[in-house]
Amino acid sequence: MENNSEYCITTGEFAKLCNTTRDTLRYYDKMGVLIPRKNDINGYKYYSLRQVTSFFFINLFSMFGCPIKELKQIVDGDETVHFDTFLNSQYEALLRTREELENKIRILQIGIDITKHATANPTNTVIYEKLDRPIQVILTDVTSSPATTSSEISADIMNHIKYCRSNGLYYPFPIGGVIDYNDVKDGRYIYKQVFSMSNIADTDASVYTLPTRNIVSCVHKDSDGNIDTVYRSICDYISSNNMQARSDLYSLSLVNIVDTHEERRHLKYLFVCV
Repeated sequence: MENNSEYCITTGEFAKLCNTTRDTLRYYDKMGVLIPRKNDINGYKYYSLRQVTSFFFINLFSMFGCPIKELKQIVDGDETVHFDTFLNSQYEALLRTREELENKIRILQIGIDITKHATANPTNTVIYEKLDRPIQVILTDVTSSPATTSSEISADIMNHIKYCRSNGLYYPFPIGGVIDYNDVKDGRYIYKQVFSMSNIADTDASVYTLPTRNIVSCVHKDSDGNIDTVYRSICDYISSNNMQARSDLYSLSLVNIVDTHEERRHLKYLFVCV
């Protein structure tokens, strides 16, 4: 190799320059996407500064999950692969990944908020709360009959999950049921809708924002027995405090993190907007 050859960077130097490893460079060499030149005199392989750009291109799209075979076609200048089409497809794939990641973050925030309520509020005690932000939910109608337990509306819950996923809401969590408030007052505890919490933009057609941030709520443990008493207590609290219900009754089913020793490790977080 001539002394003035542009291929003058050793493998170790190139690895440091690109903040990578020799193993990665050997792999790219083996796959034919980033090939150094071999010095016939000393047997060493050398890279060119121009290959730094190639390395970052290959490494970037490899991290995105792009097959090496596709990258090789791009690097080799294969006319069957159009570069602009390739970039657009990778960009769209990243947007989908970002959307899913943002959805996971939203779900985590909801989980944090609900956990805070469940741990801070005394069980089976009706309280009045003023939330920091409006409650947003995704609603689907119940078609089962009867519809008084989660097992009876299991098909509706599955339909709700499918609806959420088909609308880009990959993780419908937590999930609960909605009972018409007038039915609750009359002692008819029949679910009319399935819902899950959301905090995506309320301009989304699938999202409903509840009318107020003021709620009457109660945490009920499954192991505490009949939930009918809680329903009646919520209605009595609203009536005795001269409040007006502004929404139906929402009942979220949660894993019991209040008392981990409970045999029946579930609880419900019930609330009505006032």
